[in-house]
Amino acid sequence: MKIGLLVVFLAFTFAGFSTENKSVKQPQKLKLTTNIDFVSSHVWRGGKSGAAPSLEPSVEFGFGNFTVGSWTAATFDKEYRELDIYALYSIGNFSVGIYDYYCPPEKPEKSRFTDFHGIDTYHLFSVDFVYYGTPKFPVKFTASTMMYGMDFNQTTGDYYYSTYLEAVYSKNWKNNALSALVGLTTHEGIYAGCFAFMNSELMYKKSFTFKDFSIPVFAKIVYNPIADKAWLIGGVSLNRVFGF
Repeated sequence: MKIGLLVVFLAFTFAGFSTENKSVKQPQKLKLTTNIDFVSSHVWRGGKSGAAPSLEPSVEFGFGNFTVGSWTAATFDKEYRELDIYALYSIGNFSVGIYDYYCPPEKPEKSRFTDFHGIDTYHLFSVDFVYYGTPKFPVKFTASTMMYGMDFNQTTGDYYYSTYLEAVYSKNWKNNALSALVGLTTHEGIYAGCFAFMNSELMYKKSFTFKDFSIPVFAKIVYNPIADKAWLIGGVSLNRVFGF
């Protein structure tokens, strides 16, 4: 636990010093972003959920430095479903966010969304720090630590405080993007049984436009080194941004 929190603190400090100074204030506007993803498989941080394609809509509101949003997903075989709610505060190219991941069991009647009590809950709460990089240094860093919910040792009853660290390098040109990702966990927890590199990805994305809609299409290879599992995933999105 102490190691994970220390890493998050160091990531926060590094990102804070790395943030560019923006002296010109932009007028605050309300922005609404809607998105629908269709993916061949749902894989998150080196772990696959369900065996069928997944439909994943989301909605996000942004005002000034604040962002709130919700993301949901469900596989067509009904083995996996999820509802996430989050809130972010951004300064320059750095943000801090609180996430609530709600992952009910295959039979949802066995769980209640409003049940946040210890071992009975199907929620996971995390605090995430993100540094988005700069045009000269296009590397995004994420440090995420689970703080409450299903992240506990069923034998001892102690929380793992599972921590995930990730770096993503992206190269963009015209309507194309190529990215490489590596992710690790700092200690035993929900991701792995020890310190481990448990996520790596190589993705190509091509974006099309139709009227006011953005339509990205992507393909990526995901490999989990500690589990020695790999997946080839494809997907398409329908995205639109509204400004007020």
